[in-house]
Amino acid sequence: MASFSWLKDEKPTVVVPGMPPQWAPLDEPRKLEEDSGTYYRDINAAHYPLHPLEPAVRAVLAQSPDLALDEIDVFACGSTMGNLLRFAQKSDKPFQLVVETIGETVFLIRRENTLDEKMQGVVGYGHSFPQTYTKLDKSVKNAETHQRMINYDFAGFTCIVRYEADGFLPQDAGREVPKQGVQALPELDRLKLIPGGQAVPQESILEIKTRSSRKQLTLEQVLDGEIGRLWMRQVPNFVLAYHTNGVFNDVQVHDVRQQLDDWEKSHQEDVKLVSATLAKIVSLARQDPGRRFEACYSVPGVLEIRHVGGEFPRALPDDLVRIWASGALSDHSDEESDNAVGSDAEAGGELESDEEEEEDFTACSEACGYCGRCKYR
Repeated sequence: MASFSWLKDEKPTVVVPGMPPQWAPLDEPRKLEEDSGTYYRDINAAHYPLHPLEPAVRAVLAQSPDLALDEIDVFACGSTMGNLLRFAQKSDKPFQLVVETIGETVFLIRRENTLDEKMQGVVGYGHSFPQTYTKLDKSVKNAETHQRMINYDFAGFTCIVRYEADGFLPQDAGREVPKQGVQALPELDRLKLIPGGQAVPQESILEIKTRSSRKQLTLEQVLDGEIGRLWMRQVPNFVLAYHTNGVFNDVQVHDVRQQLDDWEKSHQEDVKLVSATLAKIVSLARQDPGRRFEACYSVPGVLEIRHVGGEFPRALPDDLVRIWASGALSDHSDEESDNAVGSDAEAGGELESDEEEEEDFTACSEACGYCGRCKYR
């Protein structure tokens, strides 16, 4: 639907639509260096803590100017949607996400311990292998990450989901986006937007995972821990690369569309619980659109609803709030759309108390009216 690439620059800079790295395996394998450097848990928040969702929203508006914004029910990311799946599966990994309503859309916003939280103890070749076995187009030669926004229906809700793409297969490269394919990008004080790159179809997008050949894990065993993520992101291609001391002699490219279909059919209970949970969150958000709240998960089977604690940025700056709340980009003049980030950009997050009764809506459905008073066993 839409995409953008983050560039390495002194000022936060994105290229729209950008371009993911192209799969380009080596002719002869060679020993790679292990991962080293700084890796962020949420690269969007680390690059642009002011409003981490802003680049994604501006990319959507630039590439889909006729989009009916009031028909978008949920704007989320692969992480927040994945969190709901982990909750449904009673994972032992805690999470929290912030829920904010703008117009008719409920935004699910990732929240880590800090906006620039770094991953600790990174080992292996999960970063060095993709960097070596893919190449960047000259239009995004300094890109650090490529972000895609896909649009699909889930549980009766129209969703836009942003996620990071590892790369694409060149045989489905698509075509270069004509100049009229991207609307005029606004000039902003804090965020630089550059037109460039080319459209890449979803069918060509791939995910990359590396494993040691000593563990002798099969494709099915590796996919068992990854297929839920791929399903939420609708990524159809999976690269599995096995190494021996950093030399990748076994690199496999798999079309996993059948596995995605099989997983969905065999995990209907999980899918239904994610659907019920999303429906409850949307229902709560629309009951009081001016209120932000957190969905917090720390005890398996229990999802707590709280006021937003501490400081956390608003989803969007003032100018985008006005556009999105109006329901259509066409309702705003070019001059208004080109305004720089509004007053809420400087305000930061607001402090909110935790006073209301917490609810557990683990097994809610239409039958109970999403009452939030039952527990899933």
